[in-house]
Amino acid sequence: VSELPNADNSNDFSAASSEISEADELWFFSAAETKAAQQENKLPIKPRIIQTIEQLNELVQLLETHTDKNSPVAWDTETTALEPRDAELVGIGCCWGTGEQDLAYIPTGHKTGKNLDKATVLNALRPILEGENYPKALQNAKFDRLILRCQGIKLAGVVFDTMLASYVLNPETSHSLSELSRHYLGIVAESYKELVPKNKTIADISIVKVADYCGMDVHTTFGLVSKLRAELDKADEASFSGKSLQDLLLKVEQPLEPILAEMEYQGVRIDTGYLKELSNEMEPRLAAIEQEIYNAIPLEDFNAYLAEKIEHIEPTLGTVPQKVYETVPSAILKPYLKKVLPKNNLGLAEIKQKVYNTSPSELLKLNSPSQLSELLFDILKLDTKKSRKTPTGFYSTNADFLENLQGDHKVVDAILDYRTLQKLYSTYVDAIPKRVRPDTQRLHTDFNQTVTDTGRLSSSNPNLQNIPIGTEFSKQIRKAFVPEEGWLMVSADYSQIELRILAHLSQEPLLIKAYKDNQDVHTLTAKLLFEKEEITPDERRFGKTINFGVVYGMGAIKFGRSMGKSSADGKEFIKRFNERYSKVFEYLEGVKKSAIALGYVTTILGRRRYLTFDKNGSLQRLRGENPQDIHSEQLARLSRDDAQSLRAAANAPIQGSSADIIKLAMIEVQKILQNYQARMLLQVHDELIFEVPPDEWEELQPKIRTAMQDALPEIRVPLVVDIHAGQNWMETK
Repeated sequence: VSELPNADNSNDFSAASSEISEADELWFFSAAETKAAQQENKLPIKPRIIQTIEQLNELVQLLETHTDKNSPVAWDTETTALEPRDAELVGIGCCWGTGEQDLAYIPTGHKTGKNLDKATVLNALRPILEGENYPKALQNAKFDRLILRCQGIKLAGVVFDTMLASYVLNPETSHSLSELSRHYLGIVAESYKELVPKNKTIADISIVKVADYCGMDVHTTFGLVSKLRAELDKADEASFSGKSLQDLLLKVEQPLEPILAEMEYQGVRIDTGYLKELSNEMEPRLAAIEQEIYNAIPLEDFNAYLAEKIEHIEPTLGTVPQKVYETVPSAILKPYLKKVLPKNNLGLAEIKQKVYNTSPSELLKLNSPSQLSELLFDILKLDTKKSRKTPTGFYSTNADFLENLQGDHKVVDAILDYRTLQKLYSTYVDAIPKRVRPDTQRLHTDFNQTVTDTGRLSSSNPNLQNIPIGTEFSKQIRKAFVPEEGWLMVSADYSQIELRILAHLSQEPLLIKAYKDNQDVHTLTAKLLFEKEEITPDERRFGKTINFGVVYGMGAIKFGRSMGKSSADGKEFIKRFNERYSKVFEYLEGVKKSAIALGYVTTILGRRRYLTFDKNGSLQRLRGENPQDIHSEQLARLSRDDAQSLRAAANAPIQGSSADIIKLAMIEVQKILQNYQARMLLQVHDELIFEVPPDEWEELQPKIRTAMQDALPEIRVPLVVDIHAGQNWMETK
């Protein structure tokens, strides 16, 4: 542990206080030096521990001199929990320079040692922490903002978030402070797990040790600001799109962060009584579908297969050894034999008879991927080419591969139904009531800003982005989301935003005209494909499927299957689509070629998604080529992974631009809501959810719609927002 100033010598701030001049060189220990220092019980910092009111006042005076946005003070909070409302504030750290004493730690909640009174500390720091004129840098500012919000402090003046900057630079890398410190500064600091033993919190650790730990966090955060700014500048200088990643960070991601923090803080009301009723409805339905699956299994084939596997057992003196199940080549039989054999001395014939007399429902676990693989591909003999072998040796039964098998056997269709309903039940109907906080009576989901590769937000605890739209039960789950008592639930949803973005990016004249004339694009596509003016509802649905299928890179096989056609038919319709919308085809091919040549693609605002290709494949060898010199024939006959990467490349600018637009919309809408009681609660895909007092609804409705529709003025097709109110989320649709 580093030698820290004690209460006597750390009181003198004047000698250690220093401003950073332009001539100062930003300097840090290398990874090797840091490790060596740690081994010698030393660190490249000597944090000042603030344990008296005099020291606190002097720290505040020092911090009041740091108002340069180019050198923001780095801050961090240490807490006993990750849930802000449950967390006790143990200490606060800050760093204002690169000197070894240009940082401080204020203990407020350690179980041992001299703490300062928390209320006194927060009141002293309030003008700094809440002041826009005091620039701050944080790693994951949303967390610290929520911690301070629950302590009565409204954080302001955050000019740089190192986690968000890393995400903007490359969404697919790690954005943790430890990884950023190692990568950019060569510093390997002590981890939380190394510092805090199991079943303890940071409050149990000595003030001196936590001062070092927190000190390293703010020290590295401070150092990362200039490094990441330089990386952003470098990326902008090399940009082919003319768009700025700095702007994306400063005008989109960072302004969005406090909005997401407030949405998490407010949460959303849940009708738990209604969910209990829904649970009672779903349980017998799940049991019925489960029985459908077992009933659809051909018993003769099932028993014959298991009997053949039992033949692999070698009996010893007439009975079967108890642990013989370990060698049985069957994922279905192993757990059953493991359960049965230790209790009985059975011969081979007796085992066969026992298995024969046991129903599939007792032998088969539907949630076991290996058992499901054995059922589908070994017993039912379904086409293994429609799946892929996993490292465990079984064929994958995840949703994508199961959908490939849809229609091949009624077991598959029933399993898909079961999984959909089981997911709704376990993730939402059963889980949401448990996550409603007793003190707020609300669900506080986490909005993740640095998780997806495309720039979209994700949510967790629970994941609200994954509630399916099409099923009756998924609609009913939305009924449980209700507004403040006596208020209205409001949904504002972009209409066909991804197709509109595709029209803008591709400059396809037919699509642009259709959207400007407010035509039904799905009907238009159907007319072009079927070459007739009168279109049936089924034909319009056909047009809708191929429109969205193109956006998500749907192949001929999947397209044909989704429409009840052959893969040859699917291929023909996709070919016809590409001919009718030639600019769309040219654009998508151009994006793929850019991805190969540059290694990334960009959104309208310049957000990047990096793509990786097989190191030994044909596409990787084209890196650095002029995209225009890459021919479409070179994009054929690719490995499964490279083909998937190209599909992701074609989709990323569309999906990423959609994410950019709704983020801009959230920023603009939040400005409007400052003058109202209404609150933004959720963001799910292209939809914003609000709770609004009835007397504000009429006035707010056009303002929200206009702000969302005008979020990105440069887009060449009109954006359309459907906005409706109801007593719950379901009623807003």
